[in-house]
Amino acid sequence: IRINGTPDRYRIGQTLPEVDATLVEVRWDVAVLQLPDGSRMELKFGENSPTSGALMSSRVTPTLSRSLSQAEQVEAALNDAQSQLSSNPASYLTRMGLSATGQGYEVTAGAPAQLRNQMGLRPGDRIISLNGQTLGQPQNDARLLEQIRQSRSAQIEIQRGEQTLTIQQSF
Repeated sequence: IRINGTPDRYRIGQTLPEVDATLVEVRWDVAVLQLPDGSRMELKFGENSPTSGALMSSRVTPTLSRSLSQAEQVEAALNDAQSQLSSNPASYLTRMGLSATGQGYEVTAGAPAQLRNQMGLRPGDRIISLNGQTLGQPQNDARLLEQIRQSRSAQIEIQRGEQTLTIQQSF
């Protein structure tokens, strides 16, 4: 990854010191970084050498020099979730600290603390529906996320022990 014109190699889990971001995933076309606030950023590989693992400085600098607005972060997170649920659901669920239960997704301690706190979730909670639609099938869940992305709000049903909670979340 080139940062400010200087190339270096990083492994998954390493922090890129100049940008205070952690490398969390590398695919053939992008490197995914997680910022300190929990948001994620995708950096596209340079067009001249898509398999080399180097990013063009001109692509990195503008992206890393400005913070994303909350709306942009939500948009990026929903797009990432939708894409990952369609292409690699097991990896995405693990990364998000969710465990498929057959009837929704159980929140684990591995879920990002910022996300748990923002939504009032606790480890052991089970997310059972979005906008009245039952969860548990990643392909269908990806379509639900597209609806949420367009409407900018979601009604989320959570099972906490014997109690069922409903959270209305606007994005």
